[in-house]
Amino acid sequence: MSDTNAKPHDDAHGHASESCGACGDSGGHSKHLAHHFENTHQQFTTSKLGMWTFLATEILMFGGLFCAYATYRSNHTDIFMYAHKMLDWKLGALNTVILLTSSMTMAWGVRAAQLGQQSILKLMLLLTLLGGFGFLSVKYVEYNSKFHSGLYPGAHNAYFDVTAANKALELNGTDKAITEENRLWHIKNIENHYFEKYGIHWDVPAKFQTPELGYHPPHHKADEHASHAVKPAEHHQALDTVHADAAKATVESGLPEAELVGGGLPGGAERSTIVVPGNGPVGVKSEFLTASVEDGPKDHVGHHIVTYDQLPEVEKPRVHLFFQIYYLMTGLHVLHVLIGMSLITWIYVRASKGHFSKKYNVPVDLVGLYWHLVDLIWIFLFPLLYLIH
Repeated sequence: MSDTNAKPHDDAHGHASESCGACGDSGGHSKHLAHHFENTHQQFTTSKLGMWTFLATEILMFGGLFCAYATYRSNHTDIFMYAHKMLDWKLGALNTVILLTSSMTMAWGVRAAQLGQQSILKLMLLLTLLGGFGFLSVKYVEYNSKFHSGLYPGAHNAYFDVTAANKALELNGTDKAITEENRLWHIKNIENHYFEKYGIHWDVPAKFQTPELGYHPPHHKADEHASHAVKPAEHHQALDTVHADAAKATVESGLPEAELVGGGLPGGAERSTIVVPGNGPVGVKSEFLTASVEDGPKDHVGHHIVTYDQLPEVEKPRVHLFFQIYYLMTGLHVLHVLIGMSLITWIYVRASKGHFSKKYNVPVDLVGLYWHLVDLIWIFLFPLLYLIH
C-alpha cells in the first residue's frame, strides 16, 4: 500500500517540519520515532522496505515448494490425477472465498486506520479474524476426513502400510496375509467414500467395511448395479483389456516394452507410466495409446476416473507422494494463517488502546501486507491441488 501522506522535510536540526500521517510526526520528535532514525518518514519507508524484503523471502520459500510440486506432478501424473479426486474442490473453493473476503476486510481496516476511523478499524480486524477462523475450520474438516481414512503424509499412509489400514478398519489382525488383505480392502473403502459420486462402488465384505467413511450400499436399484457400480472382477477384466490394447499399441509404435503399462521405466526410474483409457484427463494421454475402452466412470467434466487398480505396480506405493505435497504446502500455509491471525489480534489489542490514528498506523499497514500474501499463496494452492483437471 502506498504512502499517501505528506513527506516531511528536515529542518536544520534534523527534525521534520511537516507532519507525517503514517508515522505521527507533526514537527519535532515523535513518540513513535526510534532513536536510530533521523525522522519518522525515514522510519516509515524503511519499515515498508523491510516488510517487502521479508515477503520476498516468503515467496522464495513457497516457490521451492511449487517447484517440488511441478517436479512430482510431472513424474507421477497418474498419482496426482488419482489422489487429487480425494480432495473436495467445493471446500477448497469455500476457503478461497473466505480468504478473499478477509483480504478485503483487512484492506478496509488499513484504510480506516489511515483515516482515523477507530471503530471501523476494530470491526474490520474482527471480521478478518473471523475469516481466519472460518478458513481453519474448513481445513479441520478436510484433514479430519483424511486422517479417518488413514491418508497420512508419510510412511504410515494406508495405501501401503497395513498398520494404518488396520487402524482405520478398527482391526488388530496379526497374521501378515490378513493384514495385507485389510489394506487392499481398505483402499476400496477409501474409493467408495471419495469416488462414489462418480459412480464407483466396490462390493466390500461386511467385516472390512469402514463406518467412519460412511460406507453404504449404492444409491441405485439392484438390477442397475451392473451398469452403475464397479465390481472387482469386472474391473480387473476391463483392466486386462486396457493393458492388452496398450501393449499392442506399444509394439506397433516401436516403443520398448519397458514402457508398457505397469512395467515402469528401466531401472525403476521415478516416472509414471499409466495409460489413461478412454477420454482421459487433458494433457496426460499416452501418445502411443490409440485403442479405446468401454465407457467407465467419469467425473463431472467427463474425464475418466482412475482407480487404484489402474495404477502401475511400481507407482502404487507412491500414492503418499501426493499427500506429502498436499500436507506440506497446505500445512505451511495454515501455519502462516495462524501467524497472521496472531498479528491481527496484536493489532486489535493496540487499536483498542488507541495506539493508532491518522498520524501513526504503520503496524496496521505492515500486518495487512502480510495477510494479503497469505491470501495470495492460497489462490495458487487451490487450483494446483484441487483443480488438477
